[in-house]
This record gives sequence, structure tokens and C-alpha cells, in this order.
Amino acid sequence: MPSFVLPVLAALVFILVTAIPVRRLYLAGVGVGWRLLYVAMLVALAGIAFEFRPLARFALPLLLVVYALPFLGAPEALARVLRPRQLDSREPPRNVTPTPHDEVIEGEAREIR
Repeated sequence: MPSFVLPVLAALVFILVTAIPVRRLYLAGVGVGWRLLYVAMLVALAGIAFEFRPLARFALPLLLVVYALPFLGAPEALARVLRPRQLDSREPPRNVTPTPHDEVIEGEAREIR
């Protein structure tokens, strides 16, 4: 077997495994930058977990938690936090507080001019 087959196969498996939570984040409306940051965190934690044996004890559980976040924490809730704020298109509430110039006559508010 050629020497390049194993790394290519590992990369394909990694892409397939990370595609599922990234798709959930995409459907929830999370931006491209946050999805790329999520994949970069997965790559970094996987590299630390498999290359640096002393740190694997800490990196592997963290890798599992980061991978599971889109499934456990509702992606819609994450999207609300990570989505850029949109300006409200609602009109401001009307001021219905009576002014001192208003006079109540027979249960109706009438303005004195």
C-alpha cells in the first residue's frame, strides 16, 4: 500500500465525521466564521490528542465535548448567541401617559386649549 493512502483516508474520515455537526450549525444559521473556528478547534484538539501523549488525557475529553456541542446544546440557542444582532424593525411604543394639560371630564380625557 502506498504511503500516502493512510493520511488521505484519515483526512476523508475526519471530513465525514466533522460534516455532521457543521451541517447542524449551518442549518441553525451560524455564520461561516464560527463554523470555521469550530472545525479549527476540532483539528487542533485532535492533533494535540494524537500527537502529544501527555496532553491527550486533557485534550481527548475536551475534543469529545466540543464535538458534541452542536448536538447537546441546541444549535438554535447557539445561533442566537453567535448570530450578529439585527436591528428591530418594530416601531417604538406610543406614549399614552396623560400630560398636565389634559382634563378628565365625564370619564373622557379632553385636552384644554
